[in-house]
Amino acid sequence: MFLDRDELRALARQVLGAGGEFSFLASGRSMHPAIRDGERVKVAPLGEEGPIVGEVVLYEGAGGRMLLHRVVELGEEGRVQLRGDARPSMDEWVERERVVGRGVALGD
Repeated sequence: MFLDRDELRALARQVLGAGGEFSFLASGRSMHPAIRDGERVKVAPLGEEGPIVGEVVLYEGAGGRMLLHRVVELGEEGRVQLRGDARPSMDEWVERERVVGRGVALGD
């Protein structure tokens, strides 16, 4: 089954919000070599502790696109700095509410 951007965002929020986990095939090269294009990734809810520096999280980026990138820094007011491992620059700072889950099985 192929989900478009809006369907993936809705599924992620619904399943993870209910405490469930789900898997999908990653698309793109921004997390290479940790996650390769087409590899299966399992995502779980963040839990009470929230994102942790160094882990890979699923978050809602600009325009509603769901992205898997690594947490680089935790900032003030719950903001999170992220970056794809293969990208030369950081992503924009995002609000904690836009981080919806953590990658628990990468590249399976």
